[in-house]
Amino acid sequence: MKKISAILYFTFITFVTFAQNQIPACQSPAIADGHWYFGYKNGLDFSSGTPVYDNAPNIHNVMASGTQESIAIQNDQNGNMLFYTDGYKLYDQNHWAITGFFGGHASSAAGSIIVPNPAQSNQYYVFNTGVQNTVAPVASVFSYTIVTVTGTQAAVTPATTYVTVPAPAGYFIDINNGLHCAEGVTAVAGCDNSYYIITTGRKAVSDHFMVVFKLDNSGLNFHSEKAIPGILSATVQGDYAIPIEAAPNGEKVAINPFRDGNVCRVFDFNNMTGILSNEAIINHEFYSVCFSPDSKLLYGSINSSDILYQYNAQAVNIAASEMQVGPFTDLNGYSEDMERGPDDKIYINRRKVNLAVIHNPNNPVTASNMNACNLDDNGPLLQHYASTGLPNVFDANKAHVFPSTNISGVLKTCISNSGNENYAVSLNSGETVSWTLTGGNFIGGSNQANITVDWASLPGTLTVNVNNEDGCTSSQTITVTECCDIAACVCNLIPTLNYSISRSCEVEFTGTSGADPCLEDVTYAWDFGDGTTFNGQNPPLHIFPSSGDYTICLTVTGSNGVEVCTKSICKTIHIRCNPPCDCKGFEPVFKYDLNKENCTYSFDAYTDLDPCFNNVSYSWNFGDNTTSIGESVGHVFGNSGTYYVCLTVEVKNDEGEVICKNEYCKKVEVKCKGECECKLDPYFDLTIGSDCNYIFTGFSGSNCVDVNAYEWYVNGTGPISSQVMQQQFINGETYEICLVVKGSTADSQCEEKICKKITADDCGRNVQKSSAAVNDLTLFPNPANASFQFSIKAEKQSEVQVYLKGLNGQVLSSYTELIEMGTQNVKIDLPAIANGLFLVEIILDDQHYVKRIVIQQ
Repeated sequence: MKKISAILYFTFITFVTFAQNQIPACQSPAIADGHWYFGYKNGLDFSSGTPVYDNAPNIHNVMASGTQESIAIQNDQNGNMLFYTDGYKLYDQNHWAITGFFGGHASSAAGSIIVPNPAQSNQYYVFNTGVQNTVAPVASVFSYTIVTVTGTQAAVTPATTYVTVPAPAGYFIDINNGLHCAEGVTAVAGCDNSYYIITTGRKAVSDHFMVVFKLDNSGLNFHSEKAIPGILSATVQGDYAIPIEAAPNGEKVAINPFRDGNVCRVFDFNNMTGILSNEAIINHEFYSVCFSPDSKLLYGSINSSDILYQYNAQAVNIAASEMQVGPFTDLNGYSEDMERGPDDKIYINRRKVNLAVIHNPNNPVTASNMNACNLDDNGPLLQHYASTGLPNVFDANKAHVFPSTNISGVLKTCISNSGNENYAVSLNSGETVSWTLTGGNFIGGSNQANITVDWASLPGTLTVNVNNEDGCTSSQTITVTECCDIAACVCNLIPTLNYSISRSCEVEFTGTSGADPCLEDVTYAWDFGDGTTFNGQNPPLHIFPSSGDYTICLTVTGSNGVEVCTKSICKTIHIRCNPPCDCKGFEPVFKYDLNKENCTYSFDAYTDLDPCFNNVSYSWNFGDNTTSIGESVGHVFGNSGTYYVCLTVEVKNDEGEVICKNEYCKKVEVKCKGECECKLDPYFDLTIGSDCNYIFTGFSGSNCVDVNAYEWYVNGTGPISSQVMQQQFINGETYEICLVVKGSTADSQCEEKICKKITADDCGRNVQKSSAAVNDLTLFPNPANASFQFSIKAEKQSEVQVYLKGLNGQVLSSYTELIEMGTQNVKIDLPAIANGLFLVEIILDDQHYVKRIVIQQ
């Protein structure tokens, strides 16, 4: 026995971390740490530690339209979702609307937050800013609804639904004498089983105050206020937005009015007294701000410029600590709402099919390392475009709110060999610690972070109490037992990985651990080699994104109570088929930019359609009795004013039948009058599929002319009216392809034509220009990741020029390489860029190619 116990001591005595069993004297909020749901039918599941798309079936019935800026979620302490709100409706854990709730407004920025009821553990207050209507609010009223959760079922009653919060004396009033407030609300946990709810109100048109209410066992009452002079607002009842963000430790509160030329302000907040003080000004009009998990840094995003700033929130002069982060590698998105996740990362909504993420938000950036915090455009992948908002929560990790304990040390020991063990707890600045125990004695002191215990009689218990400067206490207790004989249960794993592939490309995976039945906490983690993962023994049927070779790995972990063991097994499988194309539920959006020199607007359409669709059409209505077609178009408005621009996207099958159609509209404020010369400069590119199947795509080179028609002619036969034309050619035959583009401006119409000859030579591309010799050209691999290649023949030593362009023709990068006479292989390294479809233009002497490439990084 002694020999075995000695092996145990020297082999397994390591510092490990145990789950917390906190008994805080200061009430920590019930947090939203398991699931997120947000605009346009998106969800993220954080339960595995890495956020993955939550494909809950009924989520597609909710949050399907609108800007979705007023989202709040309530999970239980195990991370299971109880209910959530989009500001206008409440949804239960099955994503169905809760009967009886009719709340605020979905377009109220950071306009909802959920707070536990201190007087009743199964109730929650849902606070809203916004009015009960379905159009943009012209007024906002502060209100709440009480939700009762019985088991896992959330419900409301009419008496406690949409209760307006009475306006304190002197403030503007709104519906039912409620406080007329701006968009935006936050909450801070107090140190006496209470919560401070913070919003803003006015006593005059531009006489703004931060208004603090206290929620405790006696209910909700006005508590304090802080004047915020200098905020601009046009009217008494005007729509104005002042989102509010509280630091995780509750000691700072930031507001960022993002209209009328306002600036960000940061205040000190005392979560013992509920008093705001010491205003600091940052001279930027941010759309969103977010504190780092350690509360030491503040981030601010500017929607229109794709710029992200970082500040030292603890500095005497916060504004002077400004550092620019990044920058974003994809400048075609927005920079909108930011929120901390339960994994201590900050997520940024950029209105894309993935979120951006700051992986290390506690790291200060410097002039020499602007990305020390690790800003990454390619965050969690969604299945729909995100729209503006993310869930508004206290903080995604309760350990940030009040001091937390986390004892490191051994849970089991062998007294017959040696009873002395070391334990430790991490302390933040200003925190003190004390230890108590049963079953042993302290060797040395018991009031420091690191202690040594002589266990005299096991089992025993060890308790640590951590106190902060505000008087908050958090505790943790661990039990230490005697365990010397581990031979009875050997920590050994022999995992197996099996699979079967169906005709429809669905793959069924099964795994076993090969473990002794005595092992505890056996877990299974799958990596499918295509960027997706799964936690569990047997995953659901898996569909790979395309044909090819994939390496699948299964990692099994188990424990015999003393030792943790892990074993992995990997297999490479070949997928020979592609999943079927599906366009149901796709969401189109568009982005626009203004060239102020000539008042020319450029519009770019985006969809979450699978790249397998070739026949997609885009039509635009600019709201001024003019239209255009194309994925990227330009336009000039004849007069300043407000225009509602609508994009309609249609998807057709090979027979030309419309199988999917959707529309997206956005308000555009035009403050200038533009002029446009009716000149089109048309061009087209092509891609070649199997069996000489050619797909042609036409473009207008104008950045302002409205395109009315694309017409194709093949050997003089036509027209075929579509931006995209698909033709089956005969191998070895030559065809003349002509594209006619018709357009118009406010006072004229124009029409231009371009023709090229295509030889279907082994289904390669051969574009004849004058009498020059031209060669076939194919980009490979396509889709591409870090680089792509092509082979090209030079008649003499020449420079080949390569341009990577967006679909609107904008040059994103360029390359020039000197090649020798003969056929040469050219490799092009790709820049860090967002995934999508791009154009590659290649010029060598009189050879000219325009090819499509899909980039998947």
